[in-house]
Amino acid sequence: MIKGAVARFAVPILILAFALLGLVLVPFNGATVFAESEILPYDSPKLTVRYFNYLTVSGQILRWLEYEVIFTADNETENENINKALISVRKFYTDKGFSASQSGKKVSVQTENYGSTTKQHAQLGSDGFTPRTSNAEVKKGFLFNESTVVSLIPFASQSFLKQNFVAEATDTLFNSLGIESADYVYTYGTKYKNVTSNADLVSKNNASGMHLHEYRVAGNFSEREVSLTFKNPNTLNWYLLSAGTAVLIAIAVAVSTILKSKRKR
Repeated sequence: MIKGAVARFAVPILILAFALLGLVLVPFNGATVFAESEILPYDSPKLTVRYFNYLTVSGQILRWLEYEVIFTADNETENENINKALISVRKFYTDKGFSASQSGKKVSVQTENYGSTTKQHAQLGSDGFTPRTSNAEVKKGFLFNESTVVSLIPFASQSFLKQNFVAEATDTLFNSLGIESADYVYTYGTKYKNVTSNADLVSKNNASGMHLHEYRVAGNFSEREVSLTFKNPNTLNWYLLSAGTAVLIAIAVAVSTILKSKRKR
């Protein structure tokens, strides 16, 4: 009697178990831990201008500029000159309505801060539901789709430079410190591991869980492309595969049960 009850409930239990297993195995686009890649040494120009574009683990969108004087001053007077120049840059941005701060030989300027992509759509006048045109190249696969977006580095955009007053800030530092060139660095940060790129350096910040794609440019922005490929699961096919697997196993169990029952007769 006990054996009959087990046989009666075995098939539905197995179907449920494998259906749930299929849901668990569908690879969602989430952050995972992997070994931190080798950090390559920077060149050492007198001024480095960095732009960060982050989609954080919490879903927040953060974008900010950094101006850092990275050479070592020889004396107190030169240190004071550097400090005064950076104070001028910080004040320039705060007068323009930006949130800016100074730490050591670095000034950070927040350019954009959205609590989520939904809030970004709202602030930019979009409802978040209307489809937007995209230049992404989509490569469809049975289990995974790949979308590749190619654009020039942000520093190549005149609207970006004007909107964020990059030329004015760098000119202030150039004129105050008597230097003529800078190193420019663009960092795309994402919470997702499965983003590949043509970056000069790809690493992970273990403290924040962010995967960083870093591009370095010395001068000619117009030739520096940023290529990002996003790999996403074809969810429908994963569900169909898991459901099909569960059905096949259920059929196999049912056939096995029937054959065993016939042998007993």
